[in-house]
Amino acid sequence: RMKGELEEDVKKLNFEKITLFQPGMLERKGSERFGEILGVKLFKFANKLGLLKSQKPMPTEILAKAMVNASKIKSNGLSTIKLASIFSFAEKKS
Repeated sequence: RMKGELEEDVKKLNFEKITLFQPGMLERKGSERFGEILGVKLFKFANKLGLLKSQKPMPTEILAKAMVNASKIKSNGLSTIKLASIFSFAEKKS
């Protein structure tokens, strides 16, 4: 709920270009948070079984690459980039 409210507030700022990313669960190197570590492991296991593909954990490095690449696109307006597309944006060559 909080993320949705934050997105709505950002949209009201009227910037020329706004790109919102919706990555789902993030996988952080060196995380010491037990729940986060367990969650990532469970989702990765489920993904290997062909389950919960729409909830694939995303390494923060992939998200960062996607954000950099998206910032280089010459466009205006509002864009929302969801999980599957974030992986594609991270692979783009600039």
